[in-house]
Amino acid sequence: VSRLLVATETITPHSYLSAMVMQWGQFVDHDLTHTATALSRQSYSSGAVCNRTCENLDPCFNIPLSPNDPKLHTGVHQKYPCIEFERSGAVCGSGETSLIFQRVTYRDQMNIITSYLDASMVYGSTEVQALELRDLFGDHGLLRFDIVST
Repeated sequence: VSRLLVATETITPHSYLSAMVMQWGQFVDHDLTHTATALSRQSYSSGAVCNRTCENLDPCFNIPLSPNDPKLHTGVHQKYPCIEFERSGAVCGSGETSLIFQRVTYRDQMNIITSYLDASMVYGSTEVQALELRDLFGDHGLLRFDIVST
């Protein structure tokens, strides 16, 4: 998909934007959204494992690679010519489960972190996450910067 949308023959520098604009967008996105993956009845009953098939069996919605994609000749893509993509978990009462409430509605995504710009990707959204991110071996509880800080 991205090879078709943003493919260029030459690298063209922008007059005032850099890759930092994209990085900032990623940083903000990871602060606002963290979508839960699907716990699908269908996939477990059918035995589908999204990284071992290119079929779109719920919750797998894998993206086929184009025949001229350089990734086709490397690693797992030789056997499975697609990019693994797993559907997110739906909010109860939306999509397929909306029939519980006798009405059909669109499928709505679930966000498992706060929807505030609060640096939760740095400090955590729960007390447990916040403690996991801290260096509790020192006296100050500073943010960890390695696997084990001393």
